[in-house]
Amino acid sequence: MSPASSTFRALRHHDYRLWAGADIVSVTGTWMQVLGVNWLILTLTGSATSVGLSLVMQALPTLVLG
Repeated sequence: MSPASSTFRALRHHDYRLWAGADIVSVTGTWMQVLGVNWLILTLTGSATSVGLSLVMQALPTLVLG
């Protein structure tokens, strides 16, 4: 079995393909939201510090619970 075929072996399963496609859409939407919020903060305040604080606050739950 070649390395390429073993790498993508999971894609042979329909349910995994559905999950992987949905995950790509979800992650894309999450990053679009993060970008949009931080762009809005930069536009309204003009402050890079505010953008940095916003990023810290967005990551805080993951950092604390992780």
